[in-house]
Amino acid sequence: KHTQTIASIGAYIDEENGFEGQSLHELIRLCVQQTPSYVCGHNFIDHDKHYLENSTFNALLQRLKILDTLYISLLLFPDKVTHKLEKPYKTEAHIANSPFGDSVATKELLTLLVERFYSLDESLKQALYLLLNTHTIYAPFFEYIAYQSSKISLYEHFKSLIQCEKEVFEAIKAEYPVELALVFSYLSTQKRYSPSYLLLQKFPKFAWVIKQITYNMDTIDLDAFALNEFGIPGFRDFESRDANVDLFAQESRISQRDIIEATMRDESILAILPTGGGKTFTFQMPALIKAHAYKSLTVVISPLQALMKNHVESFTEKNQNFKI
Repeated sequence: KHTQTIASIGAYIDEENGFEGQSLHELIRLCVQQTPSYVCGHNFIDHDKHYLENSTFNALLQRLKILDTLYISLLLFPDKVTHKLEKPYKTEAHIANSPFGDSVATKELLTLLVERFYSLDESLKQALYLLLNTHTIYAPFFEYIAYQSSKISLYEHFKSLIQCEKEVFEAIKAEYPVELALVFSYLSTQKRYSPSYLLLQKFPKFAWVIKQITYNMDTIDLDAFALNEFGIPGFRDFESRDANVDLFAQESRISQRDIIEATMRDESILAILPTGGGKTFTFQMPALIKAHAYKSLTVVISPLQALMKNHVESFTEKNQNFKI
């Protein structure tokens, strides 16, 4: 129940210094004695900080640098399904939360995150530092691990991953440095899994940034993709049934290519093709291209289960580099 009051609080400094209870006075006393420079918590910024700012601990809190392991985890494990704090102290018999137990688990997680950072490729570590070392959330982490990097041109350094023009890239870097850092981190995972839902929730512009960075329709050879993935050597076109209808007034024929290109440009379209006209191909191909570039999600609404089964079987049989 949310009562806006602190029911219990815990802290862990080392094996000899810790605290759990309801007394903020005791917590303050412990911090005054140990003089910490950082306060570390999981989801601390969006949860604990709110309560502590409205308490007698606030004066001390303002002097501490915050290490939020949730945000650091999102950065270093961007494709992880869940970022919940693991609580090994819980058992089937003892399911209650323990603030002190959470503190110990957070300390262990921080150690893991530091190890994870130093295991990254040096160029990625440099990019994360250059993008985030002055950011409110991430600057304390780089200070804590005492990591620094010389300045490099991120555009030139990661040119093989970037599909947009340099001017566009620099504008994104200036306005969305955190999202760009998350994109670089995610791309380093080889895009084996989709980005974490929590990452998309915390940083909704991530989806837009990764699309701008990795997706350029002009660089995609549609004919080669159709042949390699579907075994289709060309695009079919169809004669318009009624040239007087405004929908097709300007063209007497419509092609599968027209439909695919319109979809890849994110246009809202309505395409009506005859039975056997290759409708499945026209929605599968742009879906695969976008999924390969930036893990785009395509939702297909089909009227029959048998038709859905047929789509899956056909896809499994024909495609070379994608699987269900």
